[in-house]
Amino acid sequence: MLTAMSNFDNILLAIEQVQEAPLLLPKASRLGARKLHAVRVIYEGLADLPSRHIDHAAELKSYVLQAETGALEEAITAHSSGMDIETATVWHRSIWQGVLHTAESIDASLIAKQVHRPHASGYLGTPDDWNLIRHSRVPVLLSQLQDWSAQPAVYAALDVYDDAHAAMNRRVLESAWDLTRRLGGQLHIVSVFPVLSNWMDQITTVMSYQHLKREIEQEISTAVARLTGAMGLRDYRLHVLEGLADVEITRTVDAGSVLVIGCKARTGVSGYLIGNTAEKVLHRAEVDILAIP
Repeated sequence: MLTAMSNFDNILLAIEQVQEAPLLLPKASRLGARKLHAVRVIYEGLADLPSRHIDHAAELKSYVLQAETGALEEAITAHSSGMDIETATVWHRSIWQGVLHTAESIDASLIAKQVHRPHASGYLGTPDDWNLIRHSRVPVLLSQLQDWSAQPAVYAALDVYDDAHAAMNRRVLESAWDLTRRLGGQLHIVSVFPVLSNWMDQITTVMSYQHLKREIEQEISTAVARLTGAMGLRDYRLHVLEGLADVEITRTVDAGSVLVIGCKARTGVSGYLIGNTAEKVLHRAEVDILAIP
């Protein structure tokens, strides 16, 4: 039987701009975190910039750090609603690495931050959000600019057609179930298989397209039932879809809901140019995404 996990007990809020605090704090509160921390990472290169008014980089660094610390504490206090939150402002050459170092130092079980969409050429570079979900050892909640509904639906994206993803599927489903329990919405499971028409010339002599599609849908449904049955899960809606995973997943997920998806770290040229399904969904989706490493 599936038991409640503790993915959301110790949350680190990664604040890039102080105006994000009012958007992230209510979500952290609804997750029922026992400990809350907020960090603002300041790009260390600012200290190297020349200034007519401040002669030394150390003085500039001290001035900026003091100002940003005050702004962060003020924003958190104004919207904390009595929650006990520890705040920190740190310097780092890389914002995403600064967030991860802070998460490790406080043993965070979840990182939450406001998502920052890449530009149109996003796939040619590696934005901070992508690096964060690639390298984090704990789940990362990438929050959009809207609040959750009263009882937001939670969608778990699974790849049950590939046995190599069995462990990841279970982690995604466990986190999605825990999120559903905390937020009071309904759990949905989404699984996408490739477009069959691409191979129909080779298989039409064996069986019809509709027959093959039904067989694949049944195999996926059976695999999901086996997984959920072993975990003691009964109350969910299953969506078995044909197409590109990132397109079909984002098309299926309702506005105001949360999507839980596994994220595989990639490095080198393939990670730089291609990314993975989670990153493609991030590029398309307009809902909150919980990325599970």
